[in-house]
Amino acid sequence: SDADVLLHYTQNQAQYSAPESRDVRHILISEKDGDDKVDYPQSKAEADRIYAELRGGADFAALAKAESDDPGSKDQGGKLTIRRGETVPPFDKAAFSLERGELSRPVKSTFGYHVIEALTAVRPATTQKLEEVEDSIRQQLLQERKNEEMTKWVEDLRERYAGKVTYAVGFEPPELPEAPTETE
Repeated sequence: SDADVLLHYTQNQAQYSAPESRDVRHILISEKDGDDKVDYPQSKAEADRIYAELRGGADFAALAKAESDDPGSKDQGGKLTIRRGETVPPFDKAAFSLERGELSRPVKSTFGYHVIEALTAVRPATTQKLEEVEDSIRQQLLQERKNEEMTKWVEDLRERYAGKVTYAVGFEPPELPEAPTETE
């Protein structure tokens, strides 16, 4: 019903929303010490050097490919699309506070130091309107109800005919294993 669709939509609002986002590029400097942990002083010095090169006109994409320790973005020149709240807090805060085209000073995170450049303006958070998703919600709810009814029907048949069905010799179905419990 329309009421069921509206209830599902309001109870699952996050499923139909997207947070603020923007395109950035970054260079991660994560120098390691002897225990394979981030050496923050060494990483900071290297990040400061890269920041100075970028301020002096160096090519960001070329530096990212050569220097970044982020395997997920270095081959794309450090470029990535981020959504608010999906990156570590210091990176998130810096990336969303920059003006378009602005370069951040090195930002410390649990991964090392990041030099971030904002490529686009912040795209506002969006929420799909009920009218846009109403048909898909209705189909989803209908399929869930069909599944519930079919399961109930099969269980009713099993109960009703338990002990009443006989098989010719040699045609008995194999024993079904017990349904697993939640603790198994």
